[in-house]
Amino acid sequence: MPEMTLQANHELLTLTLPQGWLTQHPLGKEIIDQESQWQSYVHWPLEVH
Repeated sequence: MPEMTLQANHELLTLTLPQGWLTQHPLGKEIIDQESQWQSYVHWPLEVH
């Protein structure tokens, strides 16, 4: 697992991953993109950096 940070600010969730991780792990990116979509359904936006 990469070193990551998850922060919550009211309803906004921010996930910070190492630079280049999403590019190097396309399946992981797909899973995170899907989770971001699901989070939007309950009005908890997920930003990924």
